[in-house]
Amino acid sequence: ALAGLAAGMATLIRLTNILICAAIGITYLWQKKFKEFALFAVLAFAIFSPQLIFNKANYGGYLAFGRFQPKTIAMQKERYPKVHLPGRIAKRGVTPQNYLYLLTILDKYVPAVEFVLAAVAAWFVVAFNYLRKISLPAAVFLFLWTVFYIGLYAAFDAAARNLRYYLPVIPALLILGVVFVWGLGKDMVKLYYKVKPSYG
Repeated sequence: ALAGLAAGMATLIRLTNILICAAIGITYLWQKKFKEFALFAVLAFAIFSPQLIFNKANYGGYLAFGRFQPKTIAMQKERYPKVHLPGRIAKRGVTPQNYLYLLTILDKYVPAVEFVLAAVAAWFVVAFNYLRKISLPAAVFLFLWTVFYIGLYAAFDAAARNLRYYLPVIPALLILGVVFVWGLGKDMVKLYYKVKPSYG
C-alpha cells in the first residue's frame, strides 16, 4: 500500500517517475505477488488520477500534458500545448552529446578515463552479481531503476542542466556500493582462510 502511495506521489511530482512504478510492478510480478501488485497499481493510479482529470479539463485530453504561459495564467479558457516534451526523444533520438559531455568532464579531471569507465562497468557487473546471490528480485529492481533513468535522461539535450535528474539514481548506486563492499569483503575472507597456511 505504501509503495503505491509513494509511487503515485512521485509520478505526480515528475511524470518520468512512472518508471519507478514500472520497476516496482515488474518486481511484484516477478515474485508472483499478484494481490500486492493489484493493490499497488490501484493506489498508484488513484493518487495520479487527479492529474488526468486536470489535463482533461484544461487541455482537452487525459494524456494532454501542458502548461499555462506565465503572462496568461489567469486565462482559464486558453490552452497551451507543452510542445517541448511530446516526441522529443522520438524526433531527436538518443543524443550522443550528453555522453560526450560526460566523457569530456571525466577526461578533464580523471586520467586514463577509458580504464576508469571500464572499471566502473566491471563494478556494476560484480555488484549486480553479488546482489543477485542475495535476492534476484532486488537485483532486477535495481537494474531497471538504474538503466531506465540513465538511459532516459541521457537522451535529452542540455546535459549540464539535466544532470540533476540523475539524483534519483543515487540511492540505487549507494545500495550497489554497499553490496559490492560486503560481497568483496566476504570473498576476501574466504580467500584468506583458503590460502592461510596451517601449522601443526
